[in-house]
This record gives sequence, C-alpha cells and structure tokens, in this order.
Amino acid sequence: MIVRVVDHLQKLATKDDLDALFQQYAGKREEVIKAELIPKLEAELRAKLAEEGGRSTEGVAERARRLADDAIRALQQADFAKRASEIGGAHAVLESVEREAQQHADAASAHAEASIQGWRRVAEWAYLVGEIQKAEDAINRILTANENDLDALNRHGQICELRGDLHEAKRLYQQVLDLASDDRERAVALGNIGNVEETFGNLDSAMQYFKRSLDVFAQIGDQCGVANQLNSLGVLDCVRGNLDSAEWYLKRSLAIKGRIGEYLGQANCLMNLGTIEQTRGNLNAAQAYYQRALAIDTRLSNKKGMANAFGNLGCIERTRGNLSAAVRFHERSLAMSEALGRKKGMAQQLGNLGLVEIMRGNLDAAEDHLQRSLEINEALQRKEGIADQLGNLGLIELKRGNLDPARRYHERSLKIYELLGHKEGMAQQLGNLGLVEQARGNFDAATGYLQRSLAIDELLGRKEGMANQLGNLGLIEHAQGKLSEARLLWARSQSLFTQVGARDSADRVQQMLDGLPPE
Repeated sequence: MIVRVVDHLQKLATKDDLDALFQQYAGKREEVIKAELIPKLEAELRAKLAEEGGRSTEGVAERARRLADDAIRALQQADFAKRASEIGGAHAVLESVEREAQQHADAASAHAEASIQGWRRVAEWAYLVGEIQKAEDAINRILTANENDLDALNRHGQICELRGDLHEAKRLYQQVLDLASDDRERAVALGNIGNVEETFGNLDSAMQYFKRSLDVFAQIGDQCGVANQLNSLGVLDCVRGNLDSAEWYLKRSLAIKGRIGEYLGQANCLMNLGTIEQTRGNLNAAQAYYQRALAIDTRLSNKKGMANAFGNLGCIERTRGNLSAAVRFHERSLAMSEALGRKKGMAQQLGNLGLVEIMRGNLDAAEDHLQRSLEINEALQRKEGIADQLGNLGLIELKRGNLDPARRYHERSLKIYELLGHKEGMAQQLGNLGLVEQARGNFDAATGYLQRSLAIDELLGRKEGMANQLGNLGLIEHAQGKLSEARLLWARSQSLFTQVGARDSADRVQQMLDGLPPE
C-alpha cells in the first residue's frame, strides 16, 4: 500500500521502501508525482477509516496532500544522497540537475512549468552544496518568469540572510507574507521573519513569530513545519539558558524529523542538542551529537551545516586544551563560511580563533581576530556576537593589565547580554568583572561578582563556568590567608574541570592545591 510506504519513509525509510518509490516516481516532476500520489493516498486513508468502523473522513484530502508533501521532501533528499554516491558526488548531481533545467528552458514555452521546477531544484541543491551564486542565478530566472513566485522570494531571502543583508531578507520575507494565499506559505514566512529577529537579538519578537508560525503549521497538519518551529523555539530557550525546556523542544523536533525522513532538519536538531550538552559541560555527549550531525551534513554536502559542526567541534577541543586541533577545526569552518559568503559564520570562527590565541598568550593576534569578528557582527547588527567579542576584548585588556578598558568592555558586554536575557553570557561577564576587581585588590566587590556568576552557572548546570568561578573565589580566599576555604573551593573546581574534560584547567588547579601546606 502507498500509505505504508509513505509511513515507512516518514520513519527513516528502509532501503526497500526507497527503492519502491524510486522505481515508481524516478524522473517525474513534482506536480506529476503529486497528481498520481495524492488520489491513491486519499483512497487508502478513506478505506482504512471505513475498516475502523466508519470514522469521519473529514480532512482526509488535506492529510493526503500533506503526506504527499512529506514523502516528496524525504524522497528528494534521499534521492540527492543516492545519486551523489552513485555518480561522483553532490556537485555532479547539481550539474546533472542544471543540465535538465537548461534543456527544459531551451524547449520554449511548452515546457515553461518544467523549466521553473528545474531551476527550483537547481536553486535548492546549489544552496545546499555552497554554490550560492549559482543558486541566486537560478532564483533570478524564476523571478524573471514570475516576480511574485513565493518559493523563489523565500530562497532569495535565505541568500540575503546568509550574506548578512538582514534588512533585505526581512523585506523579502514580509513580501512573501503579504502575498501568501495559503496558510503554509504564511507560516513559512512567519518562521523566516522570526529567524531574522533572532539574529538581530530581538528574542521576544522572534518567539512571537515562531509561535505564530507553529500554530499555523499545527492547524494545517504540516509536520515538517511544526518540527522547524519547535527547533527554533528550542534554540531561543537555549540562548536564554532554559536548557531543560530547550531540550524538550529539540527532542520533539528531532522525533518528527525522524518520522518524516527530513535529514537536514535532523542534523540541525542534533547540532543544537550538542550545544545544550556542551553548555552543561558534557563534552563527550556534545561531541557525539556534533559528529552525528556532521555525518548527515557531509552525506548531503550541506556546507553550512558542516561549517557549524567543525566550529563546534573546535570549541570542544579548545575546552579540552587541544589548541592545535581546535585551530584546525575553526580554520576549516572559517574557510567554508568564507566560500559561502556567510558572514555570521565568519564572525563566529574569527572569534573562536581569537580565544585560542588568548589561551596561547598571543594577545596581538587574538585582538586582530576579535576586532575583525566585532566589525562583522556590528555590520550585521547581531547583538549576541557583539557582546561575545566585547567580552573577549575585555579579557585581552585584563591580561595586559589595562583594568579600566577591561572593565568598560565587560560592562558593555554584560549590558547587551542582560537585554537579550542571555544567561550564559551574563555569567561570563560577571565573572570577568570579578577578575577585574580581584586584580585591583577589591576582594569584597570581586567576591560579589563571582558569586553572582556562580549562581547563574549553577542554575544552568554549566560545569565549566562553575569550575572557573570556584577557582577564582579560591584565589581570593588564598590571598586573604584563608587556606582551608581556598582548599575546599579549589577541590570543587578541580573536580568539575575533570568532569568536563578540561585537562589543562584541572591540572592548573591541582598545582594550586599541591602548593598549599599540608592540613
């Protein structure tokens, strides 16, 4: 039965199920597949309801259409990966799809719709594998034929978003929202506007857009759309430090993506779940999530996803003290983002490379990386990125002994994080302000900052942050001759660093413990 095959496909289809669909629908255009598949799905659903005692058939036609959409989406992704493995990689598939589109275009108006569908596939796959100019060219062909083609306008917005032209991206998404004639198109536009608002740091506005989009997708039964917005809400909660809530959203999204065979979405969810585990200090679990995401993105040649994974794996290696490995990951990620023209990714990896140079003591090199990152983030008006790099530049000034500039950087960073409700960032900057006061000998003020930072990290379950602040509080106790208190704080700090896998930090605290006189 067709429904059985589709249901299996929605549950990460078996090879036999995929082969059955490949044989039945290979080479056919999407609208042809829908014309054949939807009536069969509807008939089978009605028959199934009749067998179950004459249950109401209201909404069956819409469910059949949604099942067909999900099946085609999963089939296209599986088909891309299958063809890539058979004919020499993703770029070879793209060239093949591009040739097909050009053939339809050359066949004049009789194949106008086929030509548009062909260029739509070119745009989709070119964007995926990082051929952004080729994707834009395909989109422009579609918009030349129909300036109000909503799919093309959405894709154009995604390219603008990738390149950091957020205002133009938002304008295009708003245009789609204004032109949309059905609920799904409106829901997609709402979600995309939410993404832009999130990048701007307008988290409350982003949440409202995501929830509006989620409500519409749920009403029309679009499971892929529901999963996308659950993922987006999970990311927002992660930024705000609500890790349990974020995990709940992301695991729900991942389960749906698995059922409908939407591989790109699975990779995205896995990446975000890795971020949660990394924040908690569970580096092995985070690494496992990132590697699973990377495997999917590599299979699909999703350069954006691969760049994200390499960057996150670099952060794990940096925490572990493996700085050479961290640099290799960050440089690979940076190179991919540069090739894509993805400014947000470039800014993130320049910032990460700056942090590595701080750890190495190369402050001038670190400052160069961080200033470049800050400039990009300011051009993007990306508040979180601005706060990140202001805080990192403050660390450089602190290490140079320039305490007043350091304090100004950390206070500016803290203010932005507080506006965003970004708890992890708030904890980091409170800790850094504590270090400034500690360097000045203002131990009471330093203790106040460090304890506030520690309280937030404990709320988040952020082990690395807790370890840092316990260690710093121990230094203050030691400076005041309170050796027993210092010993207790350092022992807790050393234990947490060991749990996280931050070997260099654990060893450094152990050396401080070893330097204490016997009890």
